[in-house]
Amino acid sequence: MKKYKLLVFIIPILMLILIFSFAATCGSTSNTATKVTNNTSGTSSGTTAVAATTSGETVASATTAQNIFNVGESADLNGTVVTVTKFQKSNGGDLDKPKAGYEYVTVTIKINNNSNSNVSYNPFYFKMQNSQGQITQIGITIFDKDTALQSGELTPNGTVEGTVTFEEPKDDPELTLLYQPNMFSDNIVIKFSIK
Repeated sequence: MKKYKLLVFIIPILMLILIFSFAATCGSTSNTATKVTNNTSGTSSGTTAVAATTSGETVASATTAQNIFNVGESADLNGTVVTVTKFQKSNGGDLDKPKAGYEYVTVTIKINNNSNSNVSYNPFYFKMQNSQGQITQIGITIFDKDTALQSGELTPNGTVEGTVTFEEPKDDPELTLLYQPNMFSDNIVIKFSIK
């Protein structure tokens, strides 16, 4: 009976230690994204851009204008290169329409794995922030069913391209796509201006 009481006490403590260790490990990589540009030698160079450190400090580049990436710019986060290649606004189709006063915003994303290990990708790593300060998840729609980004893993040098669709206020002038690959952290890692 004494052993049983001891186990009841030790097991929850061990579980807590494992949970905190896992959370610390998830946040231990660098959250600094760099803008990927090609120079004449064909290699990539980068400028520090949007980031938050594991301690919650914001790391900004020399100019605040570089804190948000634009459509067509690539952001490199520890070898995972994310590019918003284009976006489209739509009122939907016959079978799938946004609610009154809203429109669908479909963003095409390309992800390259330039690291030496597998990286995961998931449409739920992306959120959209609008001018009203709302941050929304991807929409449930059949509008982009043929092109929708799926979830999976990329091997080194692997590439995937797909779309994520959001339902946002019509003609919103300040849409920002947020990429957050670590769902256990509140730090927004990469931002893309959707204009």
